[in-house]
Amino acid sequence: MHFIVDWALCGLNFILLVSGFILWCNSSQERFRKRLLGTVFFIMGWHVLFVLLQKTGLLANYAFILRTVAPFYYLVPPLLFFYARSFYFGETHFRPGDWRHGLLFLFSLADLIPYWIFTPLQVKYHDAQMILQDESAIVVVARGLLMPAASHYILRMVVWPVYVFFQCRLMFRMEDKFSLNGISRKPLFVTILSVMLCFCNIIASSALLLEGYQYAPGIAADVVENTMLFFLAGAMVLSGYIFSTPDFLYGAARAESFSTENYVVKEEQRSEVATAVTKPKECHLAAGMIEQLDELMAQTGMFRIKGIKIADVAHSLGVNPYQLSQALNSHSGQRFTDYINEKRITYVKAQICGEAGWKKFSIEGLAADAGFSSRTPFYAAFRKLTGLTPSEYIDIVMRERKGGNDAL
Repeated sequence: MHFIVDWALCGLNFILLVSGFILWCNSSQERFRKRLLGTVFFIMGWHVLFVLLQKTGLLANYAFILRTVAPFYYLVPPLLFFYARSFYFGETHFRPGDWRHGLLFLFSLADLIPYWIFTPLQVKYHDAQMILQDESAIVVVARGLLMPAASHYILRMVVWPVYVFFQCRLMFRMEDKFSLNGISRKPLFVTILSVMLCFCNIIASSALLLEGYQYAPGIAADVVENTMLFFLAGAMVLSGYIFSTPDFLYGAARAESFSTENYVVKEEQRSEVATAVTKPKECHLAAGMIEQLDELMAQTGMFRIKGIKIADVAHSLGVNPYQLSQALNSHSGQRFTDYINEKRITYVKAQICGEAGWKKFSIEGLAADAGFSSRTPFYAAFRKLTGLTPSEYIDIVMRERKGGNDAL
């Protein structure tokens, strides 16, 4: 059994580190959000590596890593909360006051840096040997400059549930108020991950503290082992979900760009169109929002801005990107990029059908004037919406116009 668990930990560590690397290298519009999750995966991978060294008895050989991951535990709850918040509000950077969420991390860093730098390796080796002999010793040995090791375990048991509460509250409030098609998968995944990590942290830390201070001798080994098995099972299920959902790791940019200037719709890449809205109130809200969107586009011509993003339009409407995306999906079965491309192609067709508006442009000029960055996405979008290339459409218009003149 221990052999299987050790190999499972190796596999999980590999999955976490690879996933973290892929998320960090992502260059899609979701880069900020994916790097938040990638950082969490790196921290989890680091923790799993420490557990693996402890279980295999190799910790003493690498005693220099003792307590190196401890400060980073404080970053996991806020990072997961920021991920959910970023999803719902379309944020692409931290808010000005978000640095406060890192205060416990900085405090822990200040507490443990002296141990990392100034504690002799022989002392660290002795601490590692004590932990290998008795797991609960980890809450007693390797204390920091400002507070004992146990204090960090207690702090984490308090901090994690607070963040999990606010993350769940955010998700349920946003989904209840704005979601038209059921709970969104990505914030749900991150919330499940938060709850699982919080549960494992509280159970394992409680057992270690109770045994470490002799309140319940002999309890830690079994509780920590069962908690680790639960964590492994949950992590494997979540890992399976990640790798079976390519856009979770790679983002839509790998299949289709979130930036409208490069967006090319392919039927095989389109997600299933959202189901029709069944609640009258939600239907009314979505229709009203789309009506406002149409008016905004007609008055300002925002669709002609190259690289326009849903966050830009949502800001102009006074709503968040999540609301606007849900309204488009439910009301017209369109993504934001579908909507923008449709407006652009309608604009180009109007130019071509005008008396002489289009003649001052080449086809590339028409594409640029409408907001496309190059000929390729323009042709793809034009053919999708009209069934013709721009040249074919122009020929038809010219023939019809010539036929009309001949009749006169």
